[in-house]
Amino acid sequence: MGDPTTAKPISPLAFEDLSLASQDLLRPRYERLGYLGEIFGVLGNDDAVLRAFVGFADASASPVDQDVREVVALAIAAATDAEPELFQHERRALRLGFTSDEIAAIETLDPDHSDLRAGTRDVLAASAAAARGDWAGARAALAKLSTAAGPSVAAGVLLQIGYYLMATSMGHILALTPPVTSIFGGQSGD
Repeated sequence: MGDPTTAKPISPLAFEDLSLASQDLLRPRYERLGYLGEIFGVLGNDDAVLRAFVGFADASASPVDQDVREVVALAIAAATDAEPELFQHERRALRLGFTSDEIAAIETLDPDHSDLRAGTRDVLAASAAAARGDWAGARAALAKLSTAAGPSVAAGVLLQIGYYLMATSMGHILALTPPVTSIFGGQSGD
């Protein structure tokens, strides 16, 4: 028997092994990415669990702009050393029009970095603070964001922070490996 601290605790299913309903649910992601994210394969062992996760993922994404979502995702993945999420979101950020300099700036977790887009500093500060467990810092950054962009945006960012903290934690528990390499040659942008 292998080392239980490094063994996969739950075997992921291949896309073809998912129920037809789960295949239909995940087909757009699967076709866009060209692969089934390992966490979806793991959660696919139970259709209700998979549907709940996808429902939360989709619902948490809808209140905020996709560029803001990428800042949250990149910041939390960088702060928690979650390479599978980080590398996937680096590529998604490029597709959304972020430059590699902007992505690298986010990955430094420095909200004062000169290469950050306008309006992302408080999003980055809240996300990085939450990922580090600095609840007071996250609260202060979220309050600044609420004042600057409105409580609706701040609430959406808060939900995204919760989602990505959950997703990166699950990835670490499952010892997921990156399905793609970093845009920075296999290393994070910091």
